[in-house]
Parts: sequence; structure tokens; C-alpha cells
Amino acid sequence: MTTKTSDNPLRFRAFLNKAKEPGDKRPLLTGKLLPPGSTTERTVSLWPHYTGKETGSLPGVLTGRLGTGLSAEDQMALYANSAPQQDYTVEMAMKDNREPMKIKPNDVVLFLNPNRDKNPKQPNYFGYANPGNGEPLLSIGSWMGTDKQNDLMMTGDVQKWEPRMEKDMGGQMPDVDPPARHGHARAPDSDQEEEEERTM
Repeated sequence: MTTKTSDNPLRFRAFLNKAKEPGDKRPLLTGKLLPPGSTTERTVSLWPHYTGKETGSLPGVLTGRLGTGLSAEDQMALYANSAPQQDYTVEMAMKDNREPMKIKPNDVVLFLNPNRDKNPKQPNYFGYANPGNGEPLLSIGSWMGTDKQNDLMMTGDVQKWEPRMEKDMGGQMPDVDPPARHGHARAPDSDQEEEEERTM
């Protein structure tokens, strides 16, 4: 089975989708997500939603979908060699007796961080991804930046979610050092590497 490994992976990175045109249904950002403990990257596509709580030009919410990260041949081999686990929708309790937030299998949701104005070390966005196939919910913290062409780019961290990680939406974000370059974690070292990141 084909997998991707790296000694220093970017757990999450997404680039501006240059094929997108005003008014079309293409995602704003496309990229890759590497779940903890896995060597198989998942493709990710993100669409913007404006909620009225924006700061500057960043959308209040980004929602998207995870791809399998596998070729059709590798998917067939995976299911031939192991029984797929039951997919399930994750429900997260909200305070004030609001309806639970539901994250369906392969869904991604990222929220603009309202606490970043008070602490610029916090990520621009935080949120969740449900990888499906019985895998645990993932927590994402992501910084917004620009690539070497000055186009929008997001990079960040992915962890297995635990209930104590956030008491509520936008709650307790960890203090971390801000990115050394445009994104967070390791940014592409060269124009060639950046182009390879875009086309993976």
C-alpha cells in the first residue's frame, strides 16, 4: 500500500485554490492533513462561510471534506485486507443547552479564534475533523499566512481530540510560539518544495 512518510511532517497545510473563480462552487483552499499516528495523508478541501463575527477579511468559519488520501487501487487493497469500521457522527455538547454540534464522517470545521486579539500566539483558526472509519475525532489549530507567491496559506497542528482540550467553542486554546515564517510548523524550504506541496 502506498503511504507518505516524513521525518518532519506538516500535519495540516492548505493553499489557495487558484482554479477557483468568483461565484463557482470550488473550494477556497485545498491541501493535506496527516492524522497523528498515521503515515497516510488525507486530502482536504475548505469552503468559507461569513458569519458576521469576522475580524478583517478572514471568514468566520471554514467547512470542508477529507478525502481518503489513497488511490483507488490502495482503497481496494485496504478493504480487502481489513474490515472497515463503522462510521459515526460525532456530537459535541454546547453550553447554554444549545443543540449539539454534529460532525459527520470526513467533515472538517474550523472556527475563527476570537481570543487571538488578546493573545497573538494562539492560532487564527481552531476546529475539528472527523476522519471516519471508527477513528477518533481530531483537533486542529491552524495559522493563516502567505506562501512565497503571497497567496493565502494555512498550516498547523493536528491532535487526537480530548474533551478537556476546549471547554467550549473558542475556549481554552494553548499558548504556543507564533510561526517563524508565514505558516506554522515547518514551511516549505524552497519554491520547488512549495510547488510539490501544492500538487501532492
